[in-house]
Amino acid sequence: MKSITVKKTTYLIIGLVTSVSFLTGYLLGDILGILIPKVSEYLGGIIFLLIGCYVLWQWVDEQKEKISEVLPR
Repeated sequence: MKSITVKKTTYLIIGLVTSVSFLTGYLLGDILGILIPKVSEYLGGIIFLLIGCYVLWQWVDEQKEKISEVLPR
């Protein structure tokens, strides 16, 4: 990994794209919060629940793989 070199312009582009995407998400969330405040609260909660379920599903799937490696059938 240490032998990989990346130009500074590549870091700059990645940083700019990341910044613009976060800013866009923030602005869209803010606009939704103004236009439809209750719906945006529920939508934010649902998104957090879905992300949590997805992370939990990945963890369970990873544990199943580890168990199947230790205990062959």
